[in-house]
Amino acid sequence: MNKGNPWKSIALSDYEGHMSLDGVRQLQEMNRIMQGQFQKVLQAVRPGYVSCVIQVNEGDGFVSDSPYLHAFDRLSEVHHEMDEAELTQAMEEKGYRRTAMAEYPLPNGKKLVRLDYTA
Repeated sequence: MNKGNPWKSIALSDYEGHMSLDGVRQLQEMNRIMQGQFQKVLQAVRPGYVSCVIQVNEGDGFVSDSPYLHAFDRLSEVHHEMDEAELTQAMEEKGYRRTAMAEYPLPNGKKLVRLDYTA
């Protein structure tokens, strides 16, 4: 009998499959809670500087084509498209202003965008 951590014996796919069932819905609720937590942390800690990185998707889908494509199929269940304007508006509502932006083009037509905010 394995006396180690019992969580290690549960496959992530089984855990997420169970937690996302309509009769359980814990994965969906945890995702919603975590989105709210980011804003609460900003209010509680009130850091003077916050740096975020978002992915900008051009074309089809947020997962790039590769031999591993289907390993990410279930990400669509929790994926939330975030754009610069939406993030900046949310940060401004919390008292932050954007002070810097940098774009990092990727070979697949996507890009990463770094957005820095100060209080």
